[in-house]
Amino acid sequence: MTVIPTIPINYIFYGLFITLFSIDYLHNVLNIIPKALTWLPEVIALFMCVIIILRIALYKDIKISVQYLILVFCYVLNLLCGIVLNSVPSESIIIGMRDYFLFLPFFLFPLVYEFTDQQIKKQLLFILILLYFQVPLALYQRLFIFKTTYTGDVVTGTFWGPAPLSLLIISGVCIFYAFYLRNSIGLKTFLVASFILFIPAMINETKATVFLLPAGLISASFLEKSQKPFSKIKNIFFMVFILGLMLTVFTIIYNTFYKDEEKSKGGLFYHIESIYKGKSYLYWGERAEDENDRKVGRIDAIVLAYKKLSNDIGTMFFGMGMGNAHSTGFSILGEQKIDVNEEYGGERNLISSMLWETGFLGLLLYLFFLFLFLRDTISLKKSDDFFGTFAIGWISIIAIMFINLIYKNTFRMNQINLLFFYFSGLVASKAFKFRDVIKRSDTIPSYSSLPSHR
Repeated sequence: MTVIPTIPINYIFYGLFITLFSIDYLHNVLNIIPKALTWLPEVIALFMCVIIILRIALYKDIKISVQYLILVFCYVLNLLCGIVLNSVPSESIIIGMRDYFLFLPFFLFPLVYEFTDQQIKKQLLFILILLYFQVPLALYQRLFIFKTTYTGDVVTGTFWGPAPLSLLIISGVCIFYAFYLRNSIGLKTFLVASFILFIPAMINETKATVFLLPAGLISASFLEKSQKPFSKIKNIFFMVFILGLMLTVFTIIYNTFYKDEEKSKGGLFYHIESIYKGKSYLYWGERAEDENDRKVGRIDAIVLAYKKLSNDIGTMFFGMGMGNAHSTGFSILGEQKIDVNEEYGGERNLISSMLWETGFLGLLLYLFFLFLFLRDTISLKKSDDFFGTFAIGWISIIAIMFINLIYKNTFRMNQINLLFFYFSGLVASKAFKFRDVIKRSDTIPSYSSLPSHR
């Protein structure tokens, strides 16, 4: 007998999705809700914790590899060591918990509570509807509200910045591509659905799109095992064609909106050339060390974190403690009070942020999360049903999150971090169950044929 009713919990996740897609925009941009409501994800996380504890106590069952349990334990232990070694104040701990603990209940929940296949499909469809809502809003922002604004950073959809919008849109395109690879949708459906969905990413000036989209599509193409060699070669050629087409349109739109003719600079190729020469976007080199005129690129932020933290064995392994290098406060480095984000680009990307606050061990543990997710996703893709298809798309998203390590700090983006860990937990749970049945069978079943423990 199921003690906790199914429907309310499913509705809670719909509420979570709406919250993630709207709360920052409603508070930070429209300013129509109080700041207290931005803590709704934390409230939902606490509720999830209660359900997780109750279900483990009642059913004593958790559908996951023991490696995940060890990894979560080591991750929490690493954070606690950083707090103790750096005597992190309570204010910083609270701030840090929002970044480094918030995702855990959402990751663990699918491991103790099993939604029906239909419920999961409806959850994904609901997220897709929220993504498509970004298209008209992004166009309205670009063409009407900010039509005289040169930068594309103002095209955010219902988010606080353009980065989460682009990451989610690119992820949606990759999921569509996975369903095309498995013949779950036709060519016309894929082309029309993907190009419409891709519009916000084409008009919001996110240069990382030229790296993130190829990473997603290429990883899916090469890791999808086709029974016929010719089919795989055909899929790869099709992927190259689609990638070239999308990036060509992206470049044309980018240059149309963001090339400054008067200054004879701007446009996508100008920025790519700057990246190649090591300017601005990624690496400033010696200028990052200049205290009078410091310029910090994304790679500079990682290098500076390494140099500053490696002076002490404790901070090198455990960082300065979670929340202790957050932009909302100041931190102690040696005897000098500094703003890590301002001085050293502490939040320029996920690697630099994790190095500052969790050390090399924290970063290594996060990479191990990605490795286990990839392992389970590759295992689950062998299924010939919906979840096998979804797993192909999730391979793309894991690749995107890996590239994102030097792009943005997704621990500061609940829309990305919570959704990524929730669905990764879902994949991990189903892969565990899938492998368990395969061990006791000579054939590879579809996931839908597996027995349920609901």
